[in-house]
Amino acid sequence: MNLSQVDDFRDYLFFEKKLSDNTIESYLSDISSFVFFHRGKIKNWKEISDEDILKWLESLRINGNTDATIRRKVSSLKSFAKYLLKEDIIQINFATDIVSSKGWSKVPRVLSDSEVLSLIRAPKNHKLKRGEMKYEDDRDSCIFEFLYSTGLRASELVLMKIQQLNIKDNFCILEGKGGKSRLVPIGDFAKESLEKYLESTRPALLRKTNKNTDFLFVTRRGTGMTRQGLWNRVKFWSLNAGISKKVSPHTLRHSFATHLLKFGSDLRTVQVLLGHSDISTTEIYTHLNNEDIKNYLDSNHPRG
Repeated sequence: MNLSQVDDFRDYLFFEKKLSDNTIESYLSDISSFVFFHRGKIKNWKEISDEDILKWLESLRINGNTDATIRRKVSSLKSFAKYLLKEDIIQINFATDIVSSKGWSKVPRVLSDSEVLSLIRAPKNHKLKRGEMKYEDDRDSCIFEFLYSTGLRASELVLMKIQQLNIKDNFCILEGKGGKSRLVPIGDFAKESLEKYLESTRPALLRKTNKNTDFLFVTRRGTGMTRQGLWNRVKFWSLNAGISKKVSPHTLRHSFATHLLKFGSDLRTVQVLLGHSDISTTEIYTHLNNEDIKNYLDSNHPRG
């Protein structure tokens, strides 16, 4: 991580935000806590994921930080992420899905089964306007089906090459952090959607520009998608589907993990599928399911 940008943030807080020295030092101390925790593991601010932040928060809790202190540190990191976004150092705010709460952290946002289905169907039900392409709608629906089926990170999806797919045997091969590879199964619905995409949608998108690329998901310009482009498509279709929650590509990853545990998968299996090096990161999803159970009892039990 480029630490000179932390120094630039200091100047921004002093000259533009006109904060006091004590307040600025508090911000920088909180950000330094995050940087020190991930020293040597993250090379670029763009690489920061939800899991990286959750690991940091868990370490703060284990080391005895109070809820108030953790909420302050979350707030500082969110402010820094907004600054990096404003300066075009990152294209996606890595702290969007992490919100402070009365506890040490709040679990990631998750879609219900019906909301996931609505998101997948939204592009299919879309009535085209002038200048829009049916092929882009078909691609987006396939992407949502694929993300929910595999639990891929946004970066893993946009960088995926056709060679990583083995549709015949229902799996794909991913290379995670540190060069570690993992095999991820592809569900039947996602397989069917991918077959249609590869047979007609993808060739049609590439035919418009006469370009060729190994990237699995392509744009109307014949190039691979960007993380920002993917984020924009998810945001657009979630609003179109009438989903009131803030939805990002990682929301589908969180939903994938939560629903697996909800319907009986063991934690170790979910850890492997998500590519988490530490099972404590995966354990955040058990909190989600406990909350699901509480909400169900509150709304359905006759004496809830």
